[in-house]
Amino acid sequence: LIKRVKQEAKARLAAKQLAYTQACNILSSTSEEDKVQQLLNLRENLNTLFLEAMTSEDDDDTWAAAVLKDALEEALNEEARSTHVAEMLATFFAKTDQAQLEAAMPLFQCCRCKDVFEAFYRRELAVRLLEAQRAGSVTVPERERWVIARLQNECGASYISKLEGMCKDLELNADVISEYAKEDDDSIELLPLVLTNGYWPSCQSNETVLKLPSVMKKKKKHFTDFYSNFYRGRVLEWHHDLDRCQIHVAYQKSGKFTLDTSILQAIVLITLSGHRSMSMSKLCKTTGIVKIEPVLTSLQAIGLLRHFDTDSVTLAATFTSCTRHVRLPLSEESGTGLSNLGLVDRAKVITAVTRDRQYAIDAAIVRIMKTRKTLSHNLLQADILTALKHPASSTDIKSRIESLIQREYLERDTHEPSCYNYLA
Repeated sequence: LIKRVKQEAKARLAAKQLAYTQACNILSSTSEEDKVQQLLNLRENLNTLFLEAMTSEDDDDTWAAAVLKDALEEALNEEARSTHVAEMLATFFAKTDQAQLEAAMPLFQCCRCKDVFEAFYRRELAVRLLEAQRAGSVTVPERERWVIARLQNECGASYISKLEGMCKDLELNADVISEYAKEDDDSIELLPLVLTNGYWPSCQSNETVLKLPSVMKKKKKHFTDFYSNFYRGRVLEWHHDLDRCQIHVAYQKSGKFTLDTSILQAIVLITLSGHRSMSMSKLCKTTGIVKIEPVLTSLQAIGLLRHFDTDSVTLAATFTSCTRHVRLPLSEESGTGLSNLGLVDRAKVITAVTRDRQYAIDAAIVRIMKTRKTLSHNLLQADILTALKHPASSTDIKSRIESLIQREYLERDTHEPSCYNYLA
């Protein structure tokens, strides 16, 4: 019996080492394509291999899954790659169908950086929801609902609170649009999208920088007044980088066109329509657009500008297109609509997660010390690691303890420097 137990333990150790090594090889590959799919294929193949290798005397057929889970947890959560793995999983979850997502859930369960996953998945979800709204959808796609429900089953309601909040925003926004339409009899149509600041990826407002044309200012004030009466006590902060505009234009020879533009392109076109030509410096001052050259380049590329240089920017007298509805090419500066959501710079997401982790560690320390009053460093660190939902190193914990000491939440014990006292 002892010999058999030793043989089984040795076999399982070898199986775990095989799974760990192959998973690390996939994750260490320079190619970024289909790493998650490769891990899923590896898991399926090794699970089949391990089950086939079992003897008829084996009573427990769950060891293969347990070995694979342990190996993948070690490979996916190595400190050097854990954040990148969480980002890869979030991207995979955002772009695949439900069957593949269900197959990928064991990888998500192994991932310890679930806060990083949530931040990147929320970033991807924001893009899809906003694009769906622009396409005319007034409901959240069922696929998104299914993924959020699946994540809730794994991690609880608090984990998906922001994701749920984003979906709720879109549902409530349909009511806002409906009520506003009853009071808006202007020929210029405004379809507002009101988002709750705490749910969506943060972005910097350019409301105070841009100088909107009078027709836009009037519409903006009209909706602001309506919303203030509709939801008393709430304050609107306009994020024009997320705006899209449709401008109807008419030319003598080619007829009428509908231009689908960014807010910056629309401001330039409306401003120039009253002047036909203007110096670039005056145009910058009039519109408030600091980096205006990429915007002008995108307009000239489609044929809406005759030419532009430092001396003058001139609208084209004629315009032709094979379609009556023209979507203008965009650059980052001309307003991608989503570029300012933190979707371009992944470092912003990592910084936000790091900041949230610091808050979580601080809160855990204060809760523990408020209850225990006095505690040694080792015991405090052990309690903190138990309380946290994300991985943390001893260095992270030590730095937060020092921060709380400086802010006079804690103090070192005068008789035992390795112990801390809670300051009420």
